Amino acid sequence: MVYGRFHLAIYSHFWRQVSLLARLAVAKMQDINWSDTQSISRLHIADFACGIGALLAAVYDQIASHHERTGGNAEKLHSLMIEQVLYGFDVMPYAALLSASALSEKQPQIAYTKAWLHSMPYGRQEDNTVQIGSLEFLDEPEQRVLLHTSAPAKRIGSSGEEAADLLKANVPDQSLDMVIMTPSFTCPTNHEKACTPTSSTSSLPPLKPSKKAWMKWARGCEI
Repeated sequence: MVYGRFHLAIYSHFWRQVSLLARLAVAKMQDINWSDTQSISRLHIADFACGIGALLAAVYDQIASHHERTGGNAEKLHSLMIEQVLYGFDVMPYAALLSASALSEKQPQIAYTKAWLHSMPYGRQEDNTVQIGSLEFLDEPEQRVLLHTSAPAKRIGSSGEEAADLLKANVPDQSLDMVIMTPSFTCPTNHEKACTPTSSTSSLPPLKPSKKAWMKWARGCEI
């Protein structure tokens, strides 16, 4: 159902697997006062290939559970988690919106004003440069994003496309308390089969297109 699913290494997860991974990861976080919302709000947790937001949602659940077990109110934690704690990035255009939906449904009656969920440029751009999504953060902590869910709605409408195109995401070195993700950067094939790690740019169109090169690349894009 997703174009280029295999060459972009889009994975599906069972909820039990996601929940277990999040539980083990959050359990390793030390010296956190789980009863204090302000202490939790200072955390920064990112998924650089967030997809539909399953891992971010599972981390949300674990932190909310810790907060409730220490006497806290999960409803009061909701907006802080989305507005300050959780960060998601993905090259798929719809990923930021699906992740926002997955997080919003935790407390659907509570509104929030922003979310740090981003759609990253991928492939050849209009200026003829090539972008490889979240991996660009390895080069520079500030990157251009195509969709920024914390932006006002008018910025991503028909009258604000240029403003949306200029939005930036900033992830300074050593600023994250946790990175939780299913890395999809080195295996652009069907994950049920064994694969040899390759560059993320292997799923991009050939730099010097010939008929043979384009046919080879196009075959790798089949669903």
